[in-house]
Order: sequence, then structure tokens, then C-alpha cells
Amino acid sequence: MTKNSHLFFIPSSPVFVCEESFTNCSNQGVCNDQKDACDCFKGFTTYYEDKDYEQYFKIRCNYKQKNGITTMAFAFFVSFGSLYFYLGRYIVGTFQLVTFLGIIITNILIAIRVSYTHLNEISESDKKIYRKSINQLFIGFCNSLFICIWYTYDIIYTVFCKKYDGSGVEVY
Repeated sequence: MTKNSHLFFIPSSPVFVCEESFTNCSNQGVCNDQKDACDCFKGFTTYYEDKDYEQYFKIRCNYKQKNGITTMAFAFFVSFGSLYFYLGRYIVGTFQLVTFLGIIITNILIAIRVSYTHLNEISESDKKIYRKSINQLFIGFCNSLFICIWYTYDIIYTVFCKKYDGSGVEVY
């Protein structure tokens, strides 16, 4: 069992009294010996939206935290914004998904264009087209490098830094 890790302080507020683990701890924790707090089970914590004070003094251990192993699996194996969708950070996830798809589509189109250029014999008049295809290959390389850097950043950040979900609760 772990202690509550995401509690906020409300000055001059009523004191929480833990009378029954099933009711007060959302059946996801147990009342401590002093009956003044719930010890939440692993993977659960207390979280309420701002100004939801009334519920805060009645029920604890009501929020299921995101799993750190699942977070790492998304970062290592899936990527393309899925990590951020899992964490509930939809704007970043959508941006990453759209960026990755755009870069992949661009690279495919560049590969088709360059392949088509090289299938035909290159005459003197086609040297300009050949130079253009080299430039396109460079753009494709830069796009791929950008994806690799972003992917590496996600992995390093997931492994070495604390992650928070869209509600601001730490991943356990």
C-alpha cells in the first residue's frame, strides 16, 4: 500500500474522518489506525477537480492512476502519439500523430518520385530533375531524423522523468 501522493491543502477545512474503508476509501484502500486518512492501494490515489471540496472530505482513493509499465510500452513499441493519448494529453498526442503521419506520407511520396526518376534514363535535360530528387531525398532524411529524435526523447523522458497524466496525477 502507498500513501496518498496527490492531495491538495484546503485551509480552514473540515477534518477527514475515515469511518469505513469500503465507503470512505472507495474500496481501493484501508483506513489508517488513527482513522484520519486512507492508505490507498497501489495504483490508486485521491484526486478531485478544483473546487470539488465537498467530495474531498467524504471519499478518498477514488482515482486509478496510469500504469508506468504500460506507459513505457507505449513509448518503446507504439509511439505515434499513443503514449500521450494513454496519458490523457490529447492535444500533444494529436499533434504527434499528425506530424508523424505527415512525415511518413511525405517520405513515401519522395521515395516514389526518386524511384520513378531513376527508372528512366537520365539525359542532359533531366539533370535538373535529378538534382531535385537529391534535394527531396535530403528532405526525407531530415524528416526521418526528426522522427528518430522525437521518439528517442519520448523514451528518455519516460524512463528517467516523472510522468503525469492529463489530470496532473503522477503515473505509478
